Amino acid sequence: MHRKPAHLDPWAHRRGEPRLFAVLWMIYVIVAVLGSVQWVLQTTDLSPGAYAPAARIMLAVIAAGATILWPMTRLSQAAPSPARAIPAAILADVLVVLLPAWMVVVPLVGMAGWPIDIVAALAIMLGGWVYLVGGLLTLALLNAEAHPASPPHASPTHASPPHNTQPAWFGRRGAWMALILITVAGGLLVYALYVSRSMRSGGVAPIPAWAPMLSIFSAIPALTGHGMSGPQGAVSPTQWVAILSTCGLGVLVWSAAGLYSTLLSRRAPSTPANTEYDACPPDLGPEEPDSAAFFDHDRLSSLSSPVEPDAGDEPAPQTDRNQ
Repeated sequence: MHRKPAHLDPWAHRRGEPRLFAVLWMIYVIVAVLGSVQWVLQTTDLSPGAYAPAARIMLAVIAAGATILWPMTRLSQAAPSPARAIPAAILADVLVVLLPAWMVVVPLVGMAGWPIDIVAALAIMLGGWVYLVGGLLTLALLNAEAHPASPPHASPTHASPPHNTQPAWFGRRGAWMALILITVAGGLLVYALYVSRSMRSGGVAPIPAWAPMLSIFSAIPALTGHGMSGPQGAVSPTQWVAILSTCGLGVLVWSAAGLYSTLLSRRAPSTPANTEYDACPPDLGPEEPDSAAFFDHDRLSSLSSPVEPDAGDEPAPQTDRNQ
């Protein structure tokens, strides 16, 4: 008997992960670098200091991709299955995001002429924010796995797929994406309040050194300078504390994600390994008879040969058709 599958593999888009994501991320980073180099080529000053504004723009573009576009992409996809595979998949994404980004940040010592401590602080800060966002993304996907939404008009006799794009499913992930946006960019509002207060006071009210470090987008110019100028000094102790605090917060979030994953794994029913699909198997539909059975030579021969009556049977009387 042969079975005809009624559904395609629901995880086909993740079979090549994270290779496909790595290729797309590399293209994104290369475009950001080429854009910054193109800006420098349009100027007549080719000194390392001239590259500082373009380097800041490049870092902001990479930070936006690493802390906003990456979680947005993963939250719009089906999560890895089973739930215990989610932390490992996100950790692989963290490495995919950080390695190309660090390859761009480290050469800024020579390209932009920035001090080593500034570049080191940038690399650690970028790693801390990506690590923190990865922990929040892991919690988001685990939470979506723990509360799957049922499709509308689902009959009790047919099991609903583990992932769908119904409003409840999208709303839960959308709320987590909003939380990630607030975590990454919410500090800009706090920093803007301090800047506004300082401007109203004519520069008398100081801006705390920790205020711009609340967001990666305001921390980049706080470390590397503003306008055409480069870094104005070494990394202050307050800035180092803020950078390391971000890394520590990421460790706490990942610890919570690991505990959540363990609880979900214990609660989930055991499933056999090495199945064709990672989640529930698709509905294969009704069984179909083997086509070879209809072309059996012996069976066709028996159907085509005339049936001979037994010796004791009387022949049926013939009737005149003209009657």
